[in-house]
Amino acid sequence: MEKGTAETQLKETESVTRQYAVRPVHSKGQGLVAMSKIRKGTRILAEAPILKVPRHASDLQAVSSIIVKQLRTLSRDQQTAFFELHNAHGKRHDPPLGIMKTNVPPLGSDSYEGGLFLTASRINHSCRNNAQNTWNEKIGCITIHAVKDIEEGQEVPITYLGQAAPYAERQRSLRNKFFFDCKCELCSLPQVKREESDGRQQMIQDIDESIGSSAFGGGIEIGLKSVRVLLELLDQEGITDTSIPRAYYDAFQIAIAHGDKARAKVFAERAYAARVIAEGDDSPETTKLKRLVKRPTEHLSIALAPLLPQQPGKMARALISGCGCKASHHRSAIPTKRQRQKMQDGLDTRTAKSLRF
Repeated sequence: MEKGTAETQLKETESVTRQYAVRPVHSKGQGLVAMSKIRKGTRILAEAPILKVPRHASDLQAVSSIIVKQLRTLSRDQQTAFFELHNAHGKRHDPPLGIMKTNVPPLGSDSYEGGLFLTASRINHSCRNNAQNTWNEKIGCITIHAVKDIEEGQEVPITYLGQAAPYAERQRSLRNKFFFDCKCELCSLPQVKREESDGRQQMIQDIDESIGSSAFGGGIEIGLKSVRVLLELLDQEGITDTSIPRAYYDAFQIAIAHGDKARAKVFAERAYAARVIAEGDDSPETTKLKRLVKRPTEHLSIALAPLLPQQPGKMARALISGCGCKASHHRSAIPTKRQRQKMQDGLDTRTAKSLRF
């Protein structure tokens, strides 16, 4: 990015800081804190990257050279702000490379590039996040949206994890990738409540990963029941991020694949509304969903309707044999780690914070 463009972006960011401020956060260093109440669905931040680097590069020396070259184009204030960012890698790499490896997310789930954002890099992690980060290709910015009402004085964290998971799995992932132990609200629950939460988190993960095989191959009612259970579990765990529109999009795909155009339209509307909250109405994914609301039959899954079984299989029947949504009612019936069979135009754009070269 050219120097003038970066300075313009910095001024634009400063113009909306009345919503938040970068402040010291106990045991976390710096973080974003709400300066006034922020309503659910509010775009808190839209920020362009000041530096870009290739993802999955094997030649770290070449990556370091790219970083240093781009750093020279920044203003003195931007350079100072860059070197004040956290470096989780210590002396394993030179400071610029360590800072980039700590703070650079991919610019989209399939992108070959990652970007450095001076303000967004200050946003900490929570397993019970109140904000959603998304790369918006249309405007060339990372966006941060409130997915819950955030009170004045509250921290504004995102999640660095890609999916729901029990406590031990979350801690292991965060320790391996980001070198810290999480002590957020969810991770600090008393033992009994933590175990209850772990059961729901595992159920969410299992259903999310198996919903393609269980839903598309088990009949429409079985499929929609699995999504309903998933949404109930998400609600119980206080998860309000893009997991919600993804679940409704799954319901849309199930309905349209079975030729139920009326319910498909309803689920497309719900997925669209939830995606607007998490990403805004200018998100490319939101735009796709808006188109499906108007013309649900344009989805490729409509062609699957004549090919799908009308009666649920054994596994699918077992999936909803329970009477509620507690883990003990369903867990043994759901295959773990089964790859979801997403359709060709799936809209999952979850983005981890850190780029691993």
